Amino acid sequence: MDGRRPAAADERLTVGQVPERFGVTVRTLHHDDVGLLRPSERSAGGYRLCTEDDLLRLPADSAEAMEAAEAARRQIHERFYDLSPELHRALADMCVGDPRFTKTHQDLEPGPAQYVRDAIHAHAAHAARVAG
Repeated sequence: MDGRRPAAADERLTVGQVPERFGVTVRTLHHDDVGLLRPSERSAGGYRLCTEDDLLRLPADSAEAMEAAEAARRQIHERFYDLSPELHRALADMCVGDPRFTKTHQDLEPGPAQYVRDAIHAHAAHAARVAG
């Protein structure tokens, strides 16, 4: 990903802080009617607060998530071996399905292993639609 970190397990972000942290627009996040971001807590002052779990529920098929998936795929493709979107999807499944790989990812960044897998799947499905 691009170095932005989700909130720590005990950290709460206001809806205004989320776009700054993740590089999305406030308008993108204010689509409660479609379930894009649903903060689960409120501050004493009434501000909506987002937890790590709230942030991990952001859609994995968002443009930002798919761009991050493509950047990761391209990095592997350019530095190591040919990596089609389909093979990237299989790697993502392995990283979530094999506890050893999941632990490695969770040790680096707690929480988002399943989200990354879902973003890679969304990107591979998009790439297949575009290609064919």
